[in-house]
Amino acid sequence: DLVGWNWKTSQGFFTFGGTGTNLYGLKLAINNVDPDAKMNGIKQNNYFILTSKNGHPCHYQLCDWLGLGQSSGIEVKSDKFGRIDVEDAEKIIHENIAKGKMFLGFNLTGGSTNEMAIDPVKQIYDLNAKIAKQYNLNYKPYIHIDSVLGWVFLFFKDYDFSTNNLNIDKQTINKIKSLTLKAVEFEYADSMGIDFHKTGYCPYSTSMVLIKDKKQYEKLGDYKIKDLESMHYGDYNPYQTGLEYSRSCHGPISALACLKSLGKDGFRQLVINICSVSTYFREKLELNNLIRLVDEGNEGYAIMFIILPEIYSKLSLDEIKKLGDKEIEEIREYNIGFGKYILSKAVAKEINFFFTSSRSYLIQGTNIKIGALKAYSMSVFLTNQCIDNLLKELSVCIADYDCNKNTSTKIVKEVFSDMTCDDSKK
Repeated sequence: DLVGWNWKTSQGFFTFGGTGTNLYGLKLAINNVDPDAKMNGIKQNNYFILTSKNGHPCHYQLCDWLGLGQSSGIEVKSDKFGRIDVEDAEKIIHENIAKGKMFLGFNLTGGSTNEMAIDPVKQIYDLNAKIAKQYNLNYKPYIHIDSVLGWVFLFFKDYDFSTNNLNIDKQTINKIKSLTLKAVEFEYADSMGIDFHKTGYCPYSTSMVLIKDKKQYEKLGDYKIKDLESMHYGDYNPYQTGLEYSRSCHGPISALACLKSLGKDGFRQLVINICSVSTYFREKLELNNLIRLVDEGNEGYAIMFIILPEIYSKLSLDEIKKLGDKEIEEIREYNIGFGKYILSKAVAKEINFFFTSSRSYLIQGTNIKIGALKAYSMSVFLTNQCIDNLLKELSVCIADYDCNKNTSTKIVKEVFSDMTCDDSKK
């Protein structure tokens, strides 16, 4: 109901993780286009499926695992907000159909890890219809949504943003409303993934794949599902349509308990708090003259930022973009080193936070690999006061790192050396 599908004609089941939801999405896409593939196998270099540059790496990995080959997963450009470029997608489709390949469809992003980017599903749905008509296809190209993060915004689908009964502050409500308007387009997809162990706050792993038409699900095996009203013990045999024969019930049970315990408003309050604290954190980081945010337009929980060496502290982000490779590399290495430094401090329990770091992070809309630190504000217990305390610790860490850079590097090496197994001491 949250998605906008008829629950009586749709189907869902739990699987081993977010990658598992994408695996089933790709398998469903293959069966949709080529029903004979189930018995006779796939034809080499005969298929292609599109995903955005901002999509999860498993979108390509699964093309390998299902025998399509990674080259069958084709990357489409993303705009500066991380959403798939529909015009580029259409161009790629025409090029590959002209080569005689079968168009499987799309594995879209329904909330990226860093920016919470949600692809324009309705536009892709319309593009698929256009392609099917233009090439007289006897099938509808498939759409799977990798929505393991973004699904939670469906709880705001029927929230009255004008009345705003939960008294959400202006910045937070604008962010949530924007993401909700994108998430409601999930109803145009054929299947989607949900991770309760991410934005559902359940134990690992609690992943679910939803399929709009249960007839598509039945194509995974020689199996016809009975209606729930007429189903009896022994009538449901998921092993005929799935990979996991031995499975725990903890995923479905924990998800059900969470849904029943929190309800719509409970989930809404969790999302509101995370978005609000993340916005506050972002505003406070911008006040530090050594810090630059590098994720313009980010509507998600993650905050991507860099800390500048003193020599670059007066430069704006636009000015940093104009620096040469040598200077960019210096800034990147500084941040990677700082990321390792605070991780070593966290391991030693000297600080109460840590950030991950990325060498390959691109400034949105560019090909500049600036590297970045990532703050992911996901704790339900996080408050603005927690952020204030964290920022004080962060300022001390930056000062210590700059004053004792050589010593800091030595400490990092010693900490990680202690964490490495030494066979000679066994």
